[in-house]
Amino acid sequence: MKRNRLVIVMLMAVLVLFAGCASKSDTQYEYSYDTNSLEVPVGDKNGSSVGVKGDQPKVETTTIDPEEAKAEGESGLNDTARKLIRKISIEYETLKFEDSINLVTDELKKAGGYIENSSIRGNAMDKNSSRYAEYVMRIPVEKVDAFIGLAGENMNQVSRNDSSEDVTLEYVDTESELKALEIQQERLLALLEKADKIEDIIALEERLSTVRYKLEQNASIIRTYDNLVEYATVTLSINEVIRITPIEPKGDWDRMTSGFKNTLVNIREGFIEFGIWFVINLPYLLFWGVVVGGAIFIFLKKRRAGNKNKTLSEEMKKDMKEDMKKDMKEETVKQNDNKKEN
Repeated sequence: MKRNRLVIVMLMAVLVLFAGCASKSDTQYEYSYDTNSLEVPVGDKNGSSVGVKGDQPKVETTTIDPEEAKAEGESGLNDTARKLIRKISIEYETLKFEDSINLVTDELKKAGGYIENSSIRGNAMDKNSSRYAEYVMRIPVEKVDAFIGLAGENMNQVSRNDSSEDVTLEYVDTESELKALEIQQERLLALLEKADKIEDIIALEERLSTVRYKLEQNASIIRTYDNLVEYATVTLSINEVIRITPIEPKGDWDRMTSGFKNTLVNIREGFIEFGIWFVINLPYLLFWGVVVGGAIFIFLKKRRAGNKNKTLSEEMKKDMKEDMKKDMKEETVKQNDNKKEN
């Protein structure tokens, strides 16, 4: 009986000894990373172990719910304004092309905008064709309406097209992903500080490089969205005209009156254009007039000479016929006289 008790006591002592050793080994950190499965998925915001296998030091992190982060971002945007990309396309007519161009460029500088693209066609020396300019401008949203209003006061607006694109959801999604990547970067940095094996350090640095690259990508997208939202894109077309297009009347009588006036104006402008064309091309007209007139004169002279020769030949033929008839009559008379004598 005493013997059995001694055996039980010894077994209990051995179990206590093993338990102490196990607890001691749990307090020591041992890094064991599987570099082939070291994956930290983009958008992982749940406070996971970032794909590192084995016993590892625990890093205290704050768990972030993706839906909560997205809702937080949307609520922040709703407090200020939604992310709208505004685009405006306007066509103008002007009688003073240079003045209109100078006005547009000067007011654009005052508004703090810049020209993204521009093109001008036509030449001031060529009066037969009108000039045309097109600008793609970026203007701060808060000043674009004032700029367009000032341009409309000095030029005739022919057409206008406004559009806006709401990128609020895309902006919030990118911003949420950016925050998740920043959290992953912090976790990887914390693990990197405690890693002591070369292979673990290399694996963590490779993953950290990937996360940082994606961070830069998302930050670039955010900057692009901010620029597109803060600056409206305005496409401005300016056409030089001789006469401003009148507003089309609605009533029948007004339409007839306006049409009659436009017809008279077109006739007057037609005579003016013909006079300008005639004066410009007068040397050519004189040259070709002399050439054509000389050719006609020579042709008529030859024709008259031919007609004269033809008349002379016909008269000669007529005289010859008359002479032949006269000779025949005389011969006939002689023959008759001879017959009578015989």
